[in-house]
Amino acid sequence: MATAAATAGGPVLLTGVTSFLGRRLLLELARAGRPVFLLAQPEELPQAHAAVARVTRRHPAARGTVLLFAGDVLEPGLALSGEVADRVVGEATVFVHALRFHPGPRRNVERAAMDNVRAVESVLSFAHRCRDLESLVLVSSTAVAGDYPGTFYEDWFDVGQGFGDPLDRSVFEMEARVREARRTVPVVIVRPGAMPIDAGSGEVDPTDPLGLLVRALCALRRLPPWAPLPTLEGARSIVPLTPVDFAARAILALAALREFRGHAYCLVDPTSPTWSELAATLAGLVGAPAPRWTPSARVQGVVLRLPGVLPALARAGDALGLPLRRVRLLLSRNRHDTLRATSALEPLGIRCPPFAAWAPRLAAAWTPRAA
Repeated sequence: MATAAATAGGPVLLTGVTSFLGRRLLLELARAGRPVFLLAQPEELPQAHAAVARVTRRHPAARGTVLLFAGDVLEPGLALSGEVADRVVGEATVFVHALRFHPGPRRNVERAAMDNVRAVESVLSFAHRCRDLESLVLVSSTAVAGDYPGTFYEDWFDVGQGFGDPLDRSVFEMEARVREARRTVPVVIVRPGAMPIDAGSGEVDPTDPLGLLVRALCALRRLPPWAPLPTLEGARSIVPLTPVDFAARAILALAALREFRGHAYCLVDPTSPTWSELAATLAGLVGAPAPRWTPSARVQGVVLRLPGVLPALARAGDALGLPLRRVRLLLSRNRHDTLRATSALEPLGIRCPPFAAWAPRLAAAWTPRAA
């Protein structure tokens, strides 16, 4: 069932429709029958058409309300033709900027980080032209906390944190641009964590590294329960988790009401596990021994902190298509305050499903089927 927030208001301009979150946002809007303008980058047009087709098959009534436009968030005016631009400017009441560039064949990590910031600048410039804009939602992330050691509050932004990865730094710069525009654009900032699953349907993000973790644990099922498997450095670090269906509903709700504007909201499960708890839970669900042996953790930490180690792992992962860039999260020592988000969303009936409720579906989705 669509939330009241999704059904109310004029057309929504959505970027990033080919991402896991973007597809879920489109589904929520189509289910509600709300008009949507989808802005697709040139390189993602085929996937964007597929995403629209998938949603309109499930909700045929949305065929007349979902409009896909080819554009480019890196170009002035979003590279929209005059007629299309005039329509968006005149009709759109909400912008949701969910697009994020990642390293790949078209761009290295430095270029991806730079393009993320340029895209926000371009979207903000276009937003200034919209006469009836009610809110512009930036999908940031918990990465904005960088290496801050402790609780990072929703009110906080620049508290001297450092960033070991250009992509994390780009999240900080994206928020900075949006914050600078708060006096002239009605902005909302949301900070989800990792979004590995739709807790309601059980659909998983095929690109999420937790899938690799589950498959690795499945490969260890033949070992005895007492096997001394080493735990990872950072076993006590919190893994910020956000079911994507919760994130989509929360984003549209926060975009809907005036009192939510001008603030940041952390959309993270308050019961998010530590790395050790995460691995132990998933191991138990797939029948593998849980990592328990800890003496190597300190050695791992020393090695990972050596100059050049994390960048080298990240580059290797980018080249091989593996999520080795995420290894940096093992050194994270922060947790995330969610008080403002919880206070805003719970009265609307929007609550984050806890990890314990959807962990079995995640494990089942990634467990290889018997031949």
